[in-house]
Amino acid sequence: MPSANHPVFVKPEPSTAIWRYMDFTKFVSLLESRALFFPRADLMGDPFEGSFPKANISHRKAFWSGLKLDEENYVKEQEFFRSWTFVSCWHMNTHESAGMWRLYAQTSEAIAIRTTVAKLDEQLDEETMLGKVSYIDFDCARIEDGNFFYSFLHKRLSFSHENELRAIKWRPPMTPGGLSDLKKPSVPGMRHPIDLERLLDAIYVAPTCATWFKQLVMDVVKRYGLTTEVRQSALDSKPLF
Repeated sequence: MPSANHPVFVKPEPSTAIWRYMDFTKFVSLLESRALFFPRADLMGDPFEGSFPKANISHRKAFWSGLKLDEENYVKEQEFFRSWTFVSCWHMNTHESAGMWRLYAQTSEAIAIRTTVAKLDEQLDEETMLGKVSYIDFDCARIEDGNFFYSFLHKRLSFSHENELRAIKWRPPMTPGGLSDLKKPSVPGMRHPIDLERLLDAIYVAPTCATWFKQLVMDVVKRYGLTTEVRQSALDSKPLF
């Protein structure tokens, strides 16, 4: 079942190649759980995650100046809803990225998995939205208002190398007590079951990894019943001069 169609989310071409880079432990967790992990947005490491640029804040203040609206409560609600937003991040690229290997797989004992937008979309459900991220200058640019998700589909220019595609789930609980009843989740994220055999196009081992590590990955993949090819990183190719 494909992801939900949502006016704020722009999906790339279905054939677009996408990647996830991870250490070996997370790879085994993926195989064991047969599920994608969606971490909470407020625990993803970027304090700007789910926030709006300065220009949006200035415009909001001006708009509210003549209305009796409580900005403090609005901010609390935004932060609350951010904790109930769960995000699976993917890197869009035709080829491997040396930069992404260094950032997200910082040892030679690491993994990258490759698939396509279409195959990922097929594994999602109608409660999940899928769209690409835009990168802007948070000091001067202004993004669209009027929808909570705009803030999760825009990031600072410093992150443009990530060329990110996001699958997002939003699961806020009912809060009959209003703001006084707002509580963050007790878990760091949530899992979404997937068919790994249908999802994965290829599995890559990190550049400069030892021969024994590639063999270990091949053995583990086979043990979990997958037939996906395990490849050596193309960055290990030797120059011909």
